[in-house]
Amino acid sequence: MGSFFDAAQYRSGARVVVLGPTVATTLFGGPATALGQTVQINHAPFRVIGVMQSYGQQLDKTAVMPLTTARKYIVGPGIGVGHTLNQITVEAPQQTEVPAAMNEVTSILDARHHITDPARKDFQVQSLGRRLTTFNQIVGIITVFTPAVAAISLIVGGIGVLNIMLVSVTERTREIGIRKAIGATNRAILEQFLIEAVVLAGLGGLIGIGVGAGLSTLVRIIAPAIDPGTGIFAGFAPVLSALAIVVSFGISIAIGLVAGGYPAYRAARLLPIQALRYQ
Repeated sequence: MGSFFDAAQYRSGARVVVLGPTVATTLFGGPATALGQTVQINHAPFRVIGVMQSYGQQLDKTAVMPLTTARKYIVGPGIGVGHTLNQITVEAPQQTEVPAAMNEVTSILDARHHITDPARKDFQVQSLGRRLTTFNQIVGIITVFTPAVAAISLIVGGIGVLNIMLVSVTERTREIGIRKAIGATNRAILEQFLIEAVVLAGLGGLIGIGVGAGLSTLVRIIAPAIDPGTGIFAGFAPVLSALAIVVSFGISIAIGLVAGGYPAYRAARLLPIQALRYQ
């Protein structure tokens, strides 16, 4: 909204500024009311000539002015921060023209920095597309790595349930013999130990769901306070879906059935006379 500063304003060091949408809303209530207003920056008045579109929480809290104006009224013209540029942002008209724009920027900087050997460049030219590709690669690795860790955790949990049920069957051998001696069927013994294994795994699943929900709530509360100045984490809020909770609990039940199947089958196949003789 509004306009960006032009070459004439750059050459003259005009006291004009383009605000991010968050700054415009905070100071003037909105982008439309900010146009033409005056803001004080470093005790100097600047006229608002434009409001940028939203580019993310951090960029939305910025104010942009001509470099000559910043050196004249804000940072000073001397050697140091006001004299040295550490970053230049260039926007191509279309995404397909980004490679050509990068080549043009590289050629201009090579000429101005008198770079003849590409290996001795004192600058880097990067595109957001390359950064996005790198970010997607990292996300892909995490996406593959996380299920692998979860699978290992499920296997370890299943082995734990299996061991507990095997110990339970061994310690209750005489009990199984007594129940069979008074008429308990193999099916009844099998169902008993399967139910115990499912209950054990289900309780573990409920505890895990509770811990996960608690950590998500804690992150949602703590994240905005990590960096209140820039507000990078202000919109970071983990979301718990009912489907994920149901699937997680279902997997824990399935682990109980699978891991408890062999101990239950072993208990059901015990002969009463051998079970009663067990010491």
